[in-house]
Amino acid sequence: MKRFSIFKQAKFVLAVFAIALLASCAKRPLMMLPGKTETGATLLPNRYQLTPAGRQIPVGDLPLNMVVSPDGKYLAVTNNGYGAQFVSIIDVAAQKQVQTLPVRASFFGIDFSADGGKLFVSGGGRNRIYIFTRQKSKFVRLDSINLTPDLRKEWFVMGLKSARNGKILYVATKTVKKLLKVSVPDKKILKALDFNSFLYDVVLMPSGKKLYASLWGGSAVAVVDPETLTLLKRIPVGDHPNKMALSSDGRLFVANANTDNVSVIDTKTDSVIETISLKPYKNAPNGTAPNGLS
Repeated sequence: MKRFSIFKQAKFVLAVFAIALLASCAKRPLMMLPGKTETGATLLPNRYQLTPAGRQIPVGDLPLNMVVSPDGKYLAVTNNGYGAQFVSIIDVAAQKQVQTLPVRASFFGIDFSADGGKLFVSGGGRNRIYIFTRQKSKFVRLDSINLTPDLRKEWFVMGLKSARNGKILYVATKTVKKLLKVSVPDKKILKALDFNSFLYDVVLMPSGKKLYASLWGGSAVAVVDPETLTLLKRIPVGDHPNKMALSSDGRLFVANANTDNVSVIDTKTDSVIETISLKPYKNAPNGTAPNGLS
């Protein structure tokens, strides 16, 4: 009888423990991983949620930048994640991906020549620039420009801008902290401008007389003479400036990842005329981290 009583007590203790365990599990919030949620929003690693407007077109991993062809028919998107890296070619009218252009490595930089006949893609840590040519409705790998023969010396190609209908490229680099002026036909560097922090994006004024480069580590935008590649001015902006976009009225918008805002520069005076906060609410902690503009 005593042994039976002990057995009943043990069963009772186990039952109480099981109930307590289930209750604690019920109270514990479910683990939420970054990605699409049941509501249709996208959960970011910093716990913020995005609810983008319109329809989304699936592309690759970590799409960092995109550019529309001059005729408006195609959108080229560079995918720079840990998986296979490639450029997505999207038919704008059909709103779907119609071609993928494999690249061994890439990062952010992408631009069309003025006539849309060539597409230039930065090679990231491969120290090169990939060149694709447009043949009717297809893009074909044409060539590449190797910026340094020694692959052990990483230059890391970032943003780039085509000029003179694809004959000149202005190229931002990370590791060597240089802005480069590159001849496409000759496949060589014509001029280089040194900085003390790495560069991210490059924007050229329609007149071709001024060039802007965002200095990620310098909290500034450099104003450069594109002909001589000499520094004209440094414009202080937010922390970690990256992507830039030029409006039709001459304002230059600069995304600042570390201060959650956008600096607006008047390109006539080369000064900041407005700072747009992107915090979701007043006194919100940093975490919006803007890295794209259009």
